[in-house]
Amino acid sequence: MNKSYVLLLMCEDLKKGKPIRFDECLQKYKISVPTFRRYIAVLRDFFIEELGKEIIYVPTEKCYRVKKQQK
Repeated sequence: MNKSYVLLLMCEDLKKGKPIRFDECLQKYKISVPTFRRYIAVLRDFFIEELGKEIIYVPTEKCYRVKKQQK
């Protein structure tokens, strides 16, 4: 898969509230650790700038997800 397609798939998962798990992404998209880190950085920037939402790492779940808005 090419970079753009992988980023779009990851972005859609995050928008739908699905977690992004490190190991799963490496296998599913056949990407390296540095590539995964770059993709997460790009997605974090995009979510902050365009959607006003933050992507965080949740250690207890070992995944990345969109931070829930506090009421």
